[in-house]
Amino acid sequence: WVAIGFGTPGNRIQVAVSDNDDVLGRFRAVAFNGLAAFPNQINGVADYPTLSLAGDRLVIGTNNFFATVAGGARNFQGTTVNSLSLAGLYAAGGPSTASLRQFNTPFVSTNIVDNGFAIQGVGRAPNGNGGFDVVAVALNANDLVTYSFDAAGNKSATKFLGASDYAAPRPGRQPDLLNTGNARVVDTLDDRVSSSVFAANGKIYAVHTVTPLGQDHTVVRISVIDDATKTLLSETDITGPDDTYDFYEGSLAVNSRGEFVVGYVRSGDASHPVDGRISIFARSYSTNADGSITSTSGDILIKQSPVDDYHLGSPQGQPAAGRQRFGDYSSVSLDPTDDNRFYVINQFADFFNNAAGGNPAGTGFARFGTFVGIIGINQGPGGGGGGVPEPATWAMMITGFGFVGGAMRRRRTTAKAVTA
Repeated sequence: WVAIGFGTPGNRIQVAVSDNDDVLGRFRAVAFNGLAAFPNQINGVADYPTLSLAGDRLVIGTNNFFATVAGGARNFQGTTVNSLSLAGLYAAGGPSTASLRQFNTPFVSTNIVDNGFAIQGVGRAPNGNGGFDVVAVALNANDLVTYSFDAAGNKSATKFLGASDYAAPRPGRQPDLLNTGNARVVDTLDDRVSSSVFAANGKIYAVHTVTPLGQDHTVVRISVIDDATKTLLSETDITGPDDTYDFYEGSLAVNSRGEFVVGYVRSGDASHPVDGRISIFARSYSTNADGSITSTSGDILIKQSPVDDYHLGSPQGQPAAGRQRFGDYSSVSLDPTDDNRFYVINQFADFFNNAAGGNPAGTGFARFGTFVGIIGINQGPGGGGGGVPEPATWAMMITGFGFVGGAMRRRRTTAKAVTA
């Protein structure tokens, strides 16, 4: 098992590797400076670290924030693709960073090189060739980009995939039944590829949140890419029948047969007083030969929030104050021992931080929690397939906490603005 997180200070990335297949056993960790190649960086953060086991290497993408003068503001300064040899991480003496390679793209507003934002390595089984691929949203276009690194660390040309145009995601709706001004404050993040990207059966799968042109709600867009030619094969939006629901915080995992599960959050306006609460859902799909996909389930409800007004910075019943972040991460993982079992991890609006919510000294605003659901597919008679996917078991996990590193993404013709 491999885990990553911030080190101290925030410009360091820590990588931990388990001694064996027991995730509850001992882990050993090693750290490296994610901003070593950026001179004159002050108060730096190698932010929004992504994680992929990409062939023979572990790949971590970061969005880099730092100040350039003492006392100055910490701003977006570019991106890094970090890669480490799995052999070095799995060495008997403990993980090593001797194989670390870093590919940096400084952000210069007058001359932007577009190697993407919130970079994701393409997850695939070890293949012995030492190279890897990445997929990301473009920095200066409403599009996806992809490129590759060979065994020596040389980068290919960046390729734009020609995605359908879209608008930047808007805040998410929620019922707000007390009419306190919080009906549309939930941060749906931006259009970044919001979870791990996977390759299977000659195709690459990715999801991100967008607002379709001419519409007023967010959707989770599934993109299927040809692995050999790196061309876009299909796009499918997870959406509702009208503008009253928003879909965001998507993630996916795919099995060896090209069957996959997408987890996401859905919320809706006051016309949906109960099922408009921030809720975790999942859908399952199969992949056709031409790269189009077929839904094999409807919306599978995993967890519904017990509160209808998620907000930060003010007591219950008051308008939200400040940035309304709703976590940044969701995940779907394939069970390593069962190709039909998927683990869906996402956030929900858990409770109000006040006496009624069990916290007498709390400040009153809503808190989010983290929940895990297990989705089984191909659960027909005899286990041979054809059954409807269904939730298997649920396990409540820890209450979530805020995470730095948001971004306000630009449209094609507007100026870039990124904030930490």
